Amino acid sequence: MPALKRPGVSLNSGKNLKELEEELDPNEFCRIHRSILVRLSAIASVQRDKRGRQLLNIRDFQEKLEVSRNHNHLFQTM
Repeated sequence: MPALKRPGVSLNSGKNLKELEEELDPNEFCRIHRSILVRLSAIASVQRDKRGRQLLNIRDFQEKLEVSRNHNHLFQTM
């Protein structure tokens, strides 16, 4: 059961990630990892680490989120 996280809030959803992904607008949300969906407007920046992995800086979220190799193509132009 996935958790929905926002600054100061964590909610459990009764749906699996695939179900949530199908319900959400793909112009507003995207999957960056098999276990992570991100609201595109929450992305502050995209950077690469020393190993070439793409990392997302999310507004109001301290840790950086790594984009999986399967989803790297989504951020090639950012």
